[in-house]
Amino acid sequence: MEKIYKNQYLQDLIGQTIGNYGSTPRLEAFSQAENHNIVAPVDKDLNKRTAFRIYTEEIKRQQNLEDVFDYADEELGKHPEQEGKAVDEDWSHRFVTFAKDISDSELKSYWGRLLAGEIKSTGTYSYRMMLLMSQLSKREADSIREVFKYVMFLDNDEKVLILKTMDYSPITMGQLLFMQELGLIDSKDNLSVTYTNNDNTIAHNYVFTRNGIGLVFTSKALEVVFPIYKLTSIGKEFLLLNSDVEIDMDYLKKVAELTVKEQKNAVSVKCGRIQFVSQDRWRMIETFF
Repeated sequence: MEKIYKNQYLQDLIGQTIGNYGSTPRLEAFSQAENHNIVAPVDKDLNKRTAFRIYTEEIKRQQNLEDVFDYADEELGKHPEQEGKAVDEDWSHRFVTFAKDISDSELKSYWGRLLAGEIKSTGTYSYRMMLLMSQLSKREADSIREVFKYVMFLDNDEKVLILKTMDYSPITMGQLLFMQELGLIDSKDNLSVTYTNNDNTIAHNYVFTRNGIGLVFTSKALEVVFPIYKLTSIGKEFLLLNSDVEIDMDYLKKVAELTVKEQKNAVSVKCGRIQFVSQDRWRMIETFF
């Protein structure tokens, strides 16, 4: 019996790339190989040994893909109202090319989320993103997730960054160099976001947000400077794939205190759960500090 996925676009993609499946000879063969611990035959014939190697490799690749599709189906099922769109055919085939060699279950879940995200909004993930993902080990993927605990948004989500101070960085030099080597963080030194205020009688708010949490600096200073690390375009793609990562509250408290100190108390700060009423208007519905 053919396996049917609830999302039609996922079902179509599978049919176009590897063929629909269910109780098929190839899956039965894979199951048989696992259940009976089939090993390579002792055979003097090079052709037979080569054929056996190719057969077992492709069976494993097929199972890898079907696991990834199951993860994608699970992710799409969380928001069934977001039906999505048909994925570009060339993108689909490149996805299969990369995903078929992913054996680790956690990495398969990444690829499943990536596919689900592309179905929900085509053009979300680039070819470069898939290429880089295919080169990462589980340890490296976990290291990237660790850095995303410190990422925030500014100016209606236009700027995606890690807030730091002159004397404090939430990430180690090793993490920074690794992220820059991958092209996820801008490699320029001493980046900052600078705001100028022409009227020092009016206090202005500078709002850093992440998943409903807001860090709000208020100042009448003519100039306010925030040192940052800036995520690149592909860094933003990786962040979107890891959108379930929560902001580190200890980091927010420390960077807030040090920013006030370095700005010589020219700014005040508060942090809490915020709700945007419009693009430029917000209210803090719960205060943390």
